[in-house]
Amino acid sequence: MAAKKQKLENGSAGRPPMVTGGTVSWERTGASFFSMGEGTLKVPMAMHAQHRKKLCQALAGRVSDQAIILLQGGEELSVYDTDTNWDFKQESNFQYLFGVKEPGCFAALRVRDAHALLFIPRMEKVYEAWCGPVKPPAWFQRAYEVEAAHVDEMSVVLEKMGVKELLVLRGETNRDSGLQLSEPSFEGKEKFSINKEGSQILWDQLNECRVVRTPVPDELDRPVTCTGRLAQAGASWPKEQPVQGGDDLPMV
Repeated sequence: MAAKKQKLENGSAGRPPMVTGGTVSWERTGASFFSMGEGTLKVPMAMHAQHRKKLCQALAGRVSDQAIILLQGGEELSVYDTDTNWDFKQESNFQYLFGVKEPGCFAALRVRDAHALLFIPRMEKVYEAWCGPVKPPAWFQRAYEVEAAHVDEMSVVLEKMGVKELLVLRGETNRDSGLQLSEPSFEGKEKFSINKEGSQILWDQLNECRVVRTPVPDELDRPVTCTGRLAQAGASWPKEQPVQGGDDLPMV
């Protein structure tokens, strides 16, 4: 009975979450969170909604209030010529704003009111034979606390919203890796224009948002802070001396 209850809490209509390396679950209040399992830190999806709101507030007055931000999430990469994949890691900007754990997704964010949409890839029926039940759009909407989720109908949905131009991340070349973030690519993209000036403003403001800390609840902040302090202390602590608890360590 307990196992059945857990299954229903973790997925829509009894579908398991199927998130590699962690699980999206729900509190009794209905609020969703991500964790690495029982007894581990719960990261509320509401935190990502805060990030979206923060970005939209930063863009207000700098771009049109009708502006729509379009983001592309990360893709799975094959292990050389095999039919297996490297462990998936989400594109960092997409992770910051949406917290989505699945590959192949897109997202749209309206600057005026932080109205957020997810676009998920269409999975063929054969997918279920190898990877389990396909999660429906309703699961994504509830799990990631966005206004709506659609299955790869991006250009149709955007046209219905009256979108004419988009803001996209057109970043500068990373000085460490020498790589540059690719502009989103999707079917029907030619129907929309890309606002180059607004996209540069988006890039600048998103980077500013990410380096200026957003307040989070103490139950989330304290374990993360203490872990960071312990890690820093442990790296330089004399091996013959045990590292003390978090409260005994200086803030660095």
